Amino acid sequence: MSESLLYTTEKHVIYRALSLRREYALPLQVALRQAHLAEQLLTALRQGEVCFGYIKQDGTVRHARGTLTGYRYSFRKPYQPRPDNLFIVYYDLDCGGWRTCRVVSLHYVRPFPEPGTSGSRGKAAGAFLLPGQQP
Repeated sequence: MSESLLYTTEKHVIYRALSLRREYALPLQVALRQAHLAEQLLTALRQGEVCFGYIKQDGTVRHARGTLTGYRYSFRKPYQPRPDNLFIVYYDLDCGGWRTCRVVSLHYVRPFPEPGTSGSRGKAAGAFLLPGQQP
């Protein structure tokens, strides 16, 4: 990763964490963790298919399979979320429609295994789990 891209990513994480802290009165460590998880999700969504989970408003965990690869085609512009945006847009591959999830409710992010590699669907090695989290 280039130094300027790394700097931009770190800056986005900090801006998003400060927005989360301001909006939801989260402790800084929790806000930074959620902002970092959101940045990982956005990176994975831009690269292709990804499995992730978030807590819905009713308290249940939603396991989603999404992507951002068709965003430009659907909306006629590139997906460029502001760093202080507290929602993530994604195309739900299971439901066949565009959805959003709140950054504060993100639970885990897992890259989807490439075709022809070992690992079962949704159980890719290298899952982006926060310490102490269970998928």
